[in-house]
Amino acid sequence: MLKARIRQELSSLFIQNGIAAELESRLLQGCQSAPEQDGGAEEFLQHHLPKAIEEYFAELRQHCLAYTRSLLRSSERAEDLVQEALLRLIREPNQLRHIQAWLRRVIYNLVVEQYRQDKAQSEFLRHLQAETGELNKLASLMELMPEDGEIGVLLPDLLTNPEFLALQQMARQPNLRAWANANKVSYEQAKQRSKEHKRNLRAACLRKLGWVNTPDILDYQDYKAVQRYVRELVRAGQKAARGQVPQGRFKQFQPELENCFRGFEKLHNWDIRDLGASRYKLYVVGITSSNIPLLLNIAIHFSESRRIITEKIGRNEMLGRLELPPGFRVPMDKGKCLLSRQQLEDMIRPIQKT
Repeated sequence: MLKARIRQELSSLFIQNGIAAELESRLLQGCQSAPEQDGGAEEFLQHHLPKAIEEYFAELRQHCLAYTRSLLRSSERAEDLVQEALLRLIREPNQLRHIQAWLRRVIYNLVVEQYRQDKAQSEFLRHLQAETGELNKLASLMELMPEDGEIGVLLPDLLTNPEFLALQQMARQPNLRAWANANKVSYEQAKQRSKEHKRNLRAACLRKLGWVNTPDILDYQDYKAVQRYVRELVRAGQKAARGQVPQGRFKQFQPELENCFRGFEKLHNWDIRDLGASRYKLYVVGITSSNIPLLLNIAIHFSESRRIITEKIGRNEMLGRLELPPGFRVPMDKGKCLLSRQQLEDMIRPIQKT
């Protein structure tokens, strides 16, 4: 009667027959003096079953931890992998005869997969570093734990980022053309998707690390939108400087454009700073016919539909360039110079005199 009741209770608790069988054997060994009536069986189960389950899984956990730590350097990862292996054991529907051997096999496969993921992530981050000098702190992932420095801030979000996962999926193919064939898209489409994923991931990484003063914080669509905006701005500004009325979104800014683009010969470069709440300061650098640089400051924001709205347009005359001596290193932090122009001049002047 007691044996049947133990088996019934364990079957209701565990779908894995191997666990139920081992626990049944343990319980029966300690119940020789238990009474053979229903009340006695229930009382026995109430007092002994929870303890038997706890001790059984504690032994399994210790066995798995010892094995996992022999394969991994990180005790934290070992804990996570053991937890995953035990969860898989509980959910395993097929009967297992040798549970510890089965767990060791599962843990070994999890460790192998972990190393593969680490290698893929490390290689990808090194590739990302090669493409963008700003991300040089993301190298050598294998030597860094998630809690170490800035990689600890970045890593949890990075590993679940859709762009990162998409690029990992691409990297599993021998090359991009093979990925294109497997996904039934053209090679040109595959290159474009790869380019967009990389741009978006780079932007997400830089924003997570606190960058605000570089176009690289813009994802692919926003970056392209700002590029188009700058081209339209220059065309409208040069038109206004000739006394013509610009059309479209810059029509209301004709007086400002006429003043700002006076003498503006050609576009040299543009930069951007994130002000928060989808607002940005856009810096457009132009060159006059006398080869004098001009700096335009444009305050913009993105609407909910990601359309760029102009708030204000202004101009700063740049009466001269600051020539940096060869090998001079400008102190920078996340793309922004830490010194004012006057401070830079004070540093450079003694160097130029020597």
